[in-house]
Amino acid sequence: MKTMLLATAFAVLGTPMLAEGLSFGGEANSEYNADAEKMTLAITPEANYAMGAATFTLSSELSVYDSTATDSWTVLNTLDEGHRPDLDFGVTYDLNESLEVYAETGWDIDAEERKDIIVGATFKF
Repeated sequence: MKTMLLATAFAVLGTPMLAEGLSFGGEANSEYNADAEKMTLAITPEANYAMGAATFTLSSELSVYDSTATDSWTVLNTLDEGHRPDLDFGVTYDLNESLEVYAETGWDIDAEERKDIIVGATFKF
């Protein structure tokens, strides 16, 4: 009973605080390579959570169409082994108006291994 009460209290009080910095978006990218005669379409949904000067990101590029693939509508194979998308994670932190530091990595679902960890800084002028 205490657990149920605690979960309800968190849902009522905590969810608005967590949802305050939560945003969703993404992009669609379509391109045609004239030399290779190849057309592709990919979408990348993204979830962001901003907390102060830090922003946490989770995204995954999903292949929708590839004209050179055996099955051109690659989105139909998304859950098949060898075709599953990678999960990409990142965090950025604004030190001031012109300096931002970041770290990013990912998880390759098919290989069951972590991708490279990349850290860096961006100076805007």
